[in-house]
Amino acid sequence: MKLFYDHRLAAQKPLQVANCRLKSPFRLLAQKPFRVARCLRLTHQLFSRSWQPATSHQLPATRRKFTALTLFAVLACIFFSGQPLQSQSLFRNYGGTARTTGLGGPQLLGPVDASAALWNPAILAGLREAEFILASNRPFEFSLAGVAGYWPAYGGFGLGLARFPMAGTNLERMSAAWAYAFGNIFSLGLSLHGNRLSQDEFATAAVGAVWHPFGERLPLSRDPYPNFFNVPLPTYPLAFSIQASDVPLGYERLKPYYVAGVAARLQKTGPALLGSLAWRERETRTRIGVALPVIQSVALYGGLADFKPKNAGIGVAALGFGYSFDVVYSFADKKLLSSVAFRLGPKPGDSARRHLSRGKALIRSNNFRRASKEFEHYFNYEAEDITAREIAAVLTSRIREDDDKIARLLDEAAAHERQFKYVEAAVNYLNVLQINRDHRAARENLARLQPRLDFYIYREYNKGRQFFEDGNYPQARKAFENILLLRKNYAGARDYLDRLDDLQQKAAQEAYLTGLGYFSQQNFAKALEFFQQALTLAPNHEEAQEYLDKAQSALQQQKEKIGRLLAEAERLSRRQRINNAYRTYREVLDLDPENETAKQQIRLLQSRIDAFVNEKLQAANRAYDRSEYAQAAELCQQILAVAPRQEEATALLQRIGQFNTKRAEELVRRGLDYFEVRDWNRAVGEFDKALSFDPKNKMALQKREEALSQSGIQQLLEQAQVYYSQNQFLQAIEFYRRILERDPAHPVARARLEACQRQLNLQVEKYFERGLRLYAVDDYEGAIREWDKVLNIDPTHKQSLDYKQRARQQLETLRKLQE
Repeated sequence: MKLFYDHRLAAQKPLQVANCRLKSPFRLLAQKPFRVARCLRLTHQLFSRSWQPATSHQLPATRRKFTALTLFAVLACIFFSGQPLQSQSLFRNYGGTARTTGLGGPQLLGPVDASAALWNPAILAGLREAEFILASNRPFEFSLAGVAGYWPAYGGFGLGLARFPMAGTNLERMSAAWAYAFGNIFSLGLSLHGNRLSQDEFATAAVGAVWHPFGERLPLSRDPYPNFFNVPLPTYPLAFSIQASDVPLGYERLKPYYVAGVAARLQKTGPALLGSLAWRERETRTRIGVALPVIQSVALYGGLADFKPKNAGIGVAALGFGYSFDVVYSFADKKLLSSVAFRLGPKPGDSARRHLSRGKALIRSNNFRRASKEFEHYFNYEAEDITAREIAAVLTSRIREDDDKIARLLDEAAAHERQFKYVEAAVNYLNVLQINRDHRAARENLARLQPRLDFYIYREYNKGRQFFEDGNYPQARKAFENILLLRKNYAGARDYLDRLDDLQQKAAQEAYLTGLGYFSQQNFAKALEFFQQALTLAPNHEEAQEYLDKAQSALQQQKEKIGRLLAEAERLSRRQRINNAYRTYREVLDLDPENETAKQQIRLLQSRIDAFVNEKLQAANRAYDRSEYAQAAELCQQILAVAPRQEEATALLQRIGQFNTKRAEELVRRGLDYFEVRDWNRAVGEFDKALSFDPKNKMALQKREEALSQSGIQQLLEQAQVYYSQNQFLQAIEFYRRILERDPAHPVARARLEACQRQLNLQVEKYFERGLRLYAVDDYEGAIREWDKVLNIDPTHKQSLDYKQRARQQLETLRKLQE
């Protein structure tokens, strides 16, 4: 007889309801959703021993816990009397998702996905996030759907719906599973299946265990695919599993079978090997699979059953940040299969950061117990975070100390009560609640003592008011909070606490804005101090927390940069490059004005720097007096490189510039006078002199070119001879080449041109070797200056070009180190 649940029948004959023959849960879910809801509600009431309908928020907390078991209870009741079916099993089934089929079979200890509830529930303990999956083994028809989630305190959970082909019909299955990791190397899982086969409904179960000897799955910080969802690699570096599947609950409709599996990542990035051995009675089945990510967003995999090519499968997975799509070709079924999975909720990295941030906030509010729980949840994602482990160890030690202190306070409170010292007992209970605000016994004892504490409350209220008037806000808050622990609705204390909250929020905002000012000035240590002050006043101040993290990161980078600069300055000092060492120590003080090492070294170097400046300044003045303005300007530049604010060198450099400009203008005027009377050689000479003082003088450049074009060969030859005698070979070469342009066979010009070229080659060798010597002692700037002299003579000189490029690369490397 087929029956549906109703309240009267359930109330009169609960055993008959539990053993009645139901219609298929899949058909009921599709055709009679309201009757299914009534069935679930009735079963829940049976387990909670309550026959009156009630909403979830009206039920006690202990009774609401039965809600999660209701589905399992219904599934456990779905087996009925009648003749058992012909012996069948999922032992040889290739069902499941496209990925599990492509890997050789769903019984492998493969990647965790939301279909695990239908097969090996134990691997759900390796989840870190919630996900949803749909699979299709036929066109335009879904053959499997599943959802799975992870809660750090309770483990992994999964629900699945599937249809498997079997003996000319379909086995329809609804599964619910749970898995939990006990320690770091062992996980256990359980699933209950509600099945329908040939109009018969029954229940089965699966139990699985996983041993992962090398610990839990990779921490997020060492995961090579942290941003990609559902990568087809095993959950653990190495794992072994054993499970019993389709264990009957009641009459045996399906034969149970057993599976042992092994999975290993050969490297963190793959490939991975998987294998399983399934058996029942005298029959065995072997499955092997391999998965290999090709790139971060694409992976290939394949599998084989019983080492027969006809039982093989091969597939590809496309991976995204929140989804994965698999396409597989099954040689056994001779068709394409597909499945798609989606991430539900935040990424694992976001969850880890949220737990860590909550833990730190709870520490600042002195709620160490809840903070410890948040850190435990965080370690499910980042088990190797040494800093967090150290904080958790301190928390554990602090909680242990608090427990000892609480026990002592409770003993003292009990003694005070026996002596009728109720206020002293209440103070002890208050101290317990300050340590652990969720301590039930202390709160209940305080509630029991409240009628005796009126005088104490009156006294605390007056103390709190006085503290508030005196500006002692922490003590005032403590007094008013003590009152509210005794009298939750005491209006005066609540009003004062609201005023304190407003004052505290304003103070926190002021501290935050002050920290922002220091942060913008790159004074990260001072900014960190004020951000911490803001968070002490307002632990939930999100902007202060954000900039606190930024300031900590920037301060760490600044410390690393200062360390590199100090090391570089010490190296320069050892090589007697005093000027460069001095500049590097100055850079350290720009970053950290209080750095004692840099201050001390600058004091030691200052006398040597002063001597250097005085020596170069005297040489510059002597050169200026001798009218050697180019040498004087170069010496001034050397002084300013060490002491940028040296006034005498700056003034002398300005005078040299003014003199050069004025002198160039005078020489241009003289050259123009010669130009007017067609004395081309003297005009060119004057223009050349002007250009030596002001190389960018446009009038000198223009008129010089015009004079040269008007000069005769004899005039050009005379001018060339002047430059040749002064060893100004580049200028002489220009004139000899102009002569040869007009008379290619001119013997004197050709001979002198070759002589100039030989002299320039000697100069090139001298400058190049001098650059090599400077490069060998790490004076890259000086070496570049020498090679620039070479390139001024011969712009195509390959060795100078190569070494100049190397020197620039070395300077760039040093610059990056200093950053």
